[in-house]
Amino acid sequence: MAGLISTVAKSLSQPLSAVDTSSYAYVTVQHRMPIILTQIVDHLSRHKSEVYDAKTDSALVTSPTRLHPAGGLQDAWNSNRHESEEELKGILGALAKLRNELQTNKPLTRFDVGLAEKDDAYMGDFAEWNAALDSVVARNLISLSEPPKWFECSWLFVETYMYRRIMAAIHETTHLKLLDPFKWQKAESLKDSTKNVHNMLDYLKNTLEVIVQAEDKTPEELKRHFGQLLRLSLWGNKGDLSHSAGKGKPEPPSACHPTPETSNPHDDQHAMREVLLVDDSEAIWQHLRKASSTKCSLTESSGYTRVDIICDNYGLELITDLILGEFLIVSRLASQVCYHVKAMPWFVSDTTVPDLLHILDVINDHGGKFGDKWRDYLMSGKFIATTDAFWTLPYDFDWMKKKAPALYDYFKGSALIIFKGDLNYRKLTGDLKWPHTTPFKTALRSFHPAPLCTLRGLKAEVVVGLREGQAEDLTQQDKDWLTCGEFAVIQFSDGSC
Repeated sequence: MAGLISTVAKSLSQPLSAVDTSSYAYVTVQHRMPIILTQIVDHLSRHKSEVYDAKTDSALVTSPTRLHPAGGLQDAWNSNRHESEEELKGILGALAKLRNELQTNKPLTRFDVGLAEKDDAYMGDFAEWNAALDSVVARNLISLSEPPKWFECSWLFVETYMYRRIMAAIHETTHLKLLDPFKWQKAESLKDSTKNVHNMLDYLKNTLEVIVQAEDKTPEELKRHFGQLLRLSLWGNKGDLSHSAGKGKPEPPSACHPTPETSNPHDDQHAMREVLLVDDSEAIWQHLRKASSTKCSLTESSGYTRVDIICDNYGLELITDLILGEFLIVSRLASQVCYHVKAMPWFVSDTTVPDLLHILDVINDHGGKFGDKWRDYLMSGKFIATTDAFWTLPYDFDWMKKKAPALYDYFKGSALIIFKGDLNYRKLTGDLKWPHTTPFKTALRSFHPAPLCTLRGLKAEVVVGLREGQAEDLTQQDKDWLTCGEFAVIQFSDGSC
């Protein structure tokens, strides 16, 4: 594999891939992805009786609904125990086979569209995945005449393909379709986070008290809180379980990442500047303030303003996203905040609709009534939770206009689209080998539905919009700066082509 790099032309059209054995993409395909598969198989094998046996007193049974909803699994097991047991064996066998295919660099196999015809709700995207396997997005980077293989296609494609194969093994069952193979890892991510959650909600409560009294204050007061909450939402992105290969709780924040546990984390601008390689917070604020036409008035609204948040991780990050949405509503910077989540469990910790609803109960359990308040927002339309099949397809966002035109048109009505996390950034930029000084707007290519920004901790070898010499200085400081998760960007595009 070591000699493969020289066989591939190095150009902007080349995506990140495991072809380059010195890359983080190679580390991911070679090591991290098999580990994730192994963890699923091991966990389901060890805990199947506790998960499904209604007679046990195991915490995995008594609290799956409380820790994390799986939905209907226990009832299915009780009434169809034998069938469910055989289906679980089938899932485990399919995942073991998938791991072997990955590790031995087998050609990527197609999805069974015949099954999709019987259950379009869960497998209706199989035909699109097969079309993708035949398209340029899955091309073999070593030889166009060869079929797509794990170590010879783009990293973005094979990583998303692995997660769709995981869920296909589950969706092809009768009784276990709602199984979330990552639910225990998501639950673990919130353990020992009580202090963080309490402090974040206390900060929000105190901020809202300031906002409602802000009529006689300057716009600088709201701008300061807006910037702090953007950075809080960015900090929440550290809890990415796919980046840590599903190793339980997210890392504790470092000194460079102010947290709500410190006495005044949000005012620690110096610490944030050390890790924020690009900070377009001012441009985002100016755009949103103009778009909402609030002029900082909290007593009148000039019209409908929607902000869309493309969510990333469950847990602390989702809580920070809800906090940001509350601020946008109360400050009248937005009249509606729409949370776009995944339609199925994805990349270990990505948020689904059940995740979002469950986190509201978690918030209530930590004191205060924001969970109830935000559930009321969902009922009234101030908050929207929605999903689209496009988020779990293998395409980057340059393909949205073609593959999901209705979604692209929907975004044209957004005052601001906020993309959270590393995977969304990789899809925004095509996961291509851009020079680091490439303007952010250029890297978006044809994706300009509306003004947008990205809040992203660096966990992949793609970043754009840096100053001349900045990447070189960072390499001297830390050779792993692109993938360690310690550095971050807040970047903005005004939506113009």
